Amino acid sequence: MMAELATQYEFIERYHWRSLLLEPQPEVFKQLVENYRNEPQLILENVALGETDGTLTMYTVKGSSCLGSFDRDALVKPVRDSSNIVEIAVEVATFHTLVDRHKIDHVDLLLVDTEGYDFEVIKMALQDGLPKPRLIRYEHLHARPKGVCSIACLSRIPIAS
Repeated sequence: MMAELATQYEFIERYHWRSLLLEPQPEVFKQLVENYRNEPQLILENVALGETDGTLTMYTVKGSSCLGSFDRDALVKPVRDSSNIVEIAVEVATFHTLVDRHKIDHVDLLLVDTEGYDFEVIKMALQDGLPKPRLIRYEHLHARPKGVCSIACLSRIPIAS
């Protein structure tokens, strides 16, 4: 995660790339806004990425700003005390909706760190209207199913035209 953040900060703060940053958790989103208050080229959205627009239940942990999942069971093991898991309703938008909303016509870098759902996010991006990125960087440490995030799999994803 720290390597991903370092890369993200470098692209944003050193090169001032125009970026769309998504964060579904309201408290974490507030920190994102504060962290990037001097970067007017950024588009910040308090929204999760999904297959359809709407609202979903997300599970977070009391006192933790980094743990969150749409799968409650994914938090049980790392949290140990399931009474600390809380539900929040979050807005969900598709790539198509976000591309239209922000008039995105090109993408240089798609940087994904979604704790194991990176491959699904990349598939959605390529199939749901996001202009084809020049570079895709993703975290494969928590890939589900194991080994699915390979170059061979990515090359077989049909890309929307």
